[in-house]
Amino acid sequence: MRDTPTPLPGSGGGRWYQSPVETHTCPDCAADTDHCHGTLIIHRDGLVECTEPGCTPADPVRHALLLDCVEVEGGCVCVGTIVVDEVAGAA
Repeated sequence: MRDTPTPLPGSGGGRWYQSPVETHTCPDCAADTDHCHGTLIIHRDGLVECTEPGCTPADPVRHALLLDCVEVEGGCVCVGTIVVDEVAGAA
């Protein structure tokens, strides 16, 4: 026997779920603060990029989550380039 979820109050019994978007309000959205929900990736050469399409400006102040590019799954091509350059410069 399968458990049946309880309908939402006031739904007339026709809606059996509640979206996570409806249960949580971003404090920055509620305060009308300029922010981004994406993750800011910081590359070794100082360039930054955001996972949220159209994010401008890609400023660390606007992002709650910052990652060094080496933390990205699969790594980053800029890390290999810098390591090769450092090794070549040491020779």
